[in-house]
Amino acid sequence: MRQAFAAASSEALLAPARDALMSANEKKAAKLRKLEAQRGIAAFAFTGFIVGTLVAYQMTGALFPATAIGIAVGACSAFFITGIKVWKLVSLDRNQSTSSSVFIGSLKILLSRLGKVTISGAEHLSGPEGKIVVCNHVGWADPLWVVYSALPHTLHQMAKKELFDNPVLAWCIRAGGGFPIDRSRPSTATIKQVITLVEQGKRVLIFPQGTRSRDQTEAKRGAATIALHAKGQIVPTHYEGPEKIRFIHLFCRPLIRVTFGTPIVIPKDALTDKEVALRLTAELDEAMNAIAG
Repeated sequence: MRQAFAAASSEALLAPARDALMSANEKKAAKLRKLEAQRGIAAFAFTGFIVGTLVAYQMTGALFPATAIGIAVGACSAFFITGIKVWKLVSLDRNQSTSSSVFIGSLKILLSRLGKVTISGAEHLSGPEGKIVVCNHVGWADPLWVVYSALPHTLHQMAKKELFDNPVLAWCIRAGGGFPIDRSRPSTATIKQVITLVEQGKRVLIFPQGTRSRDQTEAKRGAATIALHAKGQIVPTHYEGPEKIRFIHLFCRPLIRVTFGTPIVIPKDALTDKEVALRLTAELDEAMNAIAG
């Protein structure tokens, strides 16, 4: 009886303190959520400014008008995201970081104003299996359009290390799923990173052609070799559209077509020797030519 009374007394004494602690924790959590939302809005505006400036500079070649356009895009982005609630727009994937979601949300808004996109075969990107998206390369704009066409899926991709010298551009590339690679001396660590991403069920975008050309050149064996080691599916992809994004596209949106082909499934017991890689390379090249028409 005494023990029960003591326990009840202790509970009565501790309850107010516990309730106060929970209330403090709830207030702290609410404050953190508010701070995170403010950071999201700021990051969205900053991303709009950076993306707007970079695209405008590519189209005009002049820094001053490009910066002015970037400021306008950033201000419009902040106003837009505040009006419709940041989390409803940027929550494309709950597994993505805030910076990644913000960047991709900005990219989605911007590109939707710069082209009329027809997307075919997007369902081939779904599923738990890791995928290697292999696409032809015609200019600096096609990675943006392929990433846009794959939404809400994130396409991780290799980018030349020189692009990461600029901290702002580096943030944009990383937020979009990119990571650096030394094209002159590709390291084993980079290849292992790609294999790990595919093994984790993620999607990696690879442009296997050595140069940006409209010619249907043979896909390099590297993509096939990575797929064999990671046992991931290969999704042959074709981009048809402009090589660059130009200022005139804001008023006259070009037609863009992105086609995701039927995945090439790698058997779990597939060998990783040179002969198998060559056969898979030939199959991949044939599939890319087929969807290119």
